[in-house]
Amino acid sequence: MHAGVPFVIPKYDYENRAPLIHKCTFCADRLEVGLKPACATVCPTGAISFGDRDDMVAEAKRRIATAPGTYIPEIYGLDEVGGTSVLHLSSVPFEQIGYITGLPKTPMPDLTHRWLRVTPRVFARVVRRCSRR
Repeated sequence: MHAGVPFVIPKYDYENRAPLIHKCTFCADRLEVGLKPACATVCPTGAISFGDRDDMVAEAKRRIATAPGTYIPEIYGLDEVGGTSVLHLSSVPFEQIGYITGLPKTPMPDLTHRWLRVTPRVFARVVRRCSRR
C-alpha cells in the first residue's frame, strides 16, 4: 500500500498530466527567518505544535497525563524507526486511522546500511556480466 515510506509520505498528484510529488517541508522558508510553520501558527485548537523534539515529547506526555480519556496512552513517532520528527496523539488506536503500526524501533539507516554498503559492488558485477554478452 505505502511501500518505501511508512508514514504515507510523499503525496502523489495523480490528477495532473504532469504529476508532482509533494512532501511537507515544515515551511522551510519560514523557519529560515525564525518563524514557525504556518500550520502550527494558525491552528485554532493547538492540535498542531512545533518546537524542539524534547519539548514536543514533554508536551505530548503532559497532554496524555492531563486528559487520559482524550488520548490513548501512546505517542506515535516517539520510538518508531528510531524516533521521528513528527509526533502524533490520537483518541483511537493508530491502526484504526490508517497508520502503519508495528514498525521497528531501530532507525532506518541502521536497517539499510549493510545493504547499501554492498550495492556498488553488486551493481558493478551486474554491469560487467551484461557487458560481456
